[in-house]
Amino acid sequence: MRVILLILVLIGRTRNTEHELVVTFSDANGDITLGQYISVFRTGTNDSEDYQVSADQFNIDQWDIDADGTSNIAELIGGTDPLVNEDSLLEIRDDAGVDLGFITNRFESRIPEDRPYNKYYEEELVYHEGGRPPSGALHIIEININESGNGMLSDSRLEGVGSWPIPTSFTGTRTYSENAIHRDGQQQKSEDFGDLYITTNSVSTVSFIDERTRRYEETYRYTYDTSDEYTTSTERQVDLIGEPIEGTTFCQPVAGTVESKKTRPRDTNGTSNRTTITKEIDDQYWRVRSTVTGEEPSETEYLAREFSSTFQCYFVEF
Repeated sequence: MRVILLILVLIGRTRNTEHELVVTFSDANGDITLGQYISVFRTGTNDSEDYQVSADQFNIDQWDIDADGTSNIAELIGGTDPLVNEDSLLEIRDDAGVDLGFITNRFESRIPEDRPYNKYYEEELVYHEGGRPPSGALHIIEININESGNGMLSDSRLEGVGSWPIPTSFTGTRTYSENAIHRDGQQQKSEDFGDLYITTNSVSTVSFIDERTRRYEETYRYTYDTSDEYTTSTERQVDLIGEPIEGTTFCQPVAGTVESKKTRPRDTNGTSNRTTITKEIDDQYWRVRSTVTGEEPSETEYLAREFSSTFQCYFVEF
């Protein structure tokens, strides 16, 4: 903790009286105020006195010359100009966002509000002559949800009607506790002949904050593995605050953060794409930053009016 030591010399002042003490921390020869400390002190009986002010006693948040929502001192620390509102120089687009519906589309959409709910479905897939998958392949769905809203779902099938159908399986669990729905799901697709393996993992939680506010958290990972340089991996961390959309069971994100990284694990050029989407509750726009590394590096930054995806936020348990 940094401490500023002030030596107050009392000249012509009445001792044992109260006075206002104002300490201003500035830069650029006083043109940029970084912080200020204001207090009332009482003079003693000596001609001079020591007065200590620690760094965390300064008010720094109110000093924002360019009115961009970031304090002057935070901009200097971050390497931006506190005299220039960088947001005013950025392109404004209609939307930003990522798909938040991985588990919703595969789990919640199949569960009615009635509890408990148990279902077992088995169908023999039959295609026209020469079609795929071959006759006799099974599509099996099993769902078990107890009175508390906890349970599991599994779905296995052959997808596609081409020459090489892809075995696909989804398994997921659902847990309700303390006004929150927690879901953990995995989807796997594989095609041994084409040496293709696709895996999607998602762990998400929707929390009830109040009647007008929900929170959505997700850890997401997607791998498209072809055992060569075209293999890609996407990892995403999501933490959003949303408001219910009237007449639906979904919420519109209004603030929060999404951090995403897409890489090619077998690419010797080290190609990657990092994207961050952020918005404070009082900000007008979402800020999107994207950085690409590799043979053709680039950086992109823009503002977006809306977050293009929604998340399911109404559940019978709430």
